[in-house]
Parts: sequence; structure tokens; C-alpha cells
Amino acid sequence: MQATKNRQGESKTMSQLIRETGLKATGARGKVLRVLTDAKKPLRVKDIFERIQLTDEDMNMVTIYRTIETFVKKGIVHRDDFGEDAAYYELHDDKRHHHYITCTGCKRHDDIEGCFYEDFEPHLKAQIPHYDSITYHTVEYFGLCTACKEREEYKRNIIENKK
Repeated sequence: MQATKNRQGESKTMSQLIRETGLKATGARGKVLRVLTDAKKPLRVKDIFERIQLTDEDMNMVTIYRTIETFVKKGIVHRDDFGEDAAYYELHDDKRHHHYITCTGCKRHDDIEGCFYEDFEPHLKAQIPHYDSITYHTVEYFGLCTACKEREEYKRNIIENKK
């Protein structure tokens, strides 16, 4: 398998990355991991399937679903749904914790670098002192992107001008 650089720039083979979690390094797992490593944004299983089909027409959706679910259980991959019916997946990265904002109009997802949990943690612990530690969190932001907001305002102006 080819070598890859994770987001920290460390070079490892796909096999090494898979085996570090106690899994057997199979061809399917390597291909799914390669697609996720090369992706610039979270992908749906359908997107992963389409990218793999470009080089391996024998790979099927069931194998990809099973591989992704295994990766999620092992902590290799993070799942998000962005308020939609479909799940999106990206490589888990402890050193690059971030969140996304999703446009409720066009469903665009934009990365928000960093996390504000450290600022919020004292307030959270003051409100729920019976929790000794917070093991993980997830934050979702939703709003209208500029293009969708302008489109809505344009439509509203047309409707108001027709009255």
C-alpha cells in the first residue's frame, strides 16, 4: 500500500494506520482509507463508493458500509450528519478538533477551525457538578450562507413588489 501523510505530516502506510487499531489491513480498508485521506471535506458512503469505482469496479456498497462502520467503532473515522438524513465521514484527528456550520438553504458545510469547548467548560461544570469529566462533545452550527440569504431577500422583494 502507498504511504500517506496524516494531517500532522507524519508519513505512514495505509497498512500501518489500519493495523495500529488492531484491524487486519485488507485491500478494501486501504482503499476506503485512501479516499478519506485524500478528501478535502467529509464524504457520504455514496461519495466514497463513486471515488473507489473509478479504479475498482468490483468494490460494492456493502463492503464500504461495513468498512466505514468498523472504522467508526475503532475511532479511525468520525461520523456527522449535518442535520441531514445522510451520514458524512472524515478521518478522526485528535490534534485538529473542529466543527462545521451547515447552510440550511443549500446544505453547504464549512469548516470552523478550533473549538471553543475550553471557554465553555467552566460554565458547563458549574451547571452539572455531578459529572466528574466530559469524555467527548459534539457541536452543530446551522445558518444561511450569504448566497442563500441574498436569494431569500431577492424572492421576498419580488413577492412584496407584486402586491
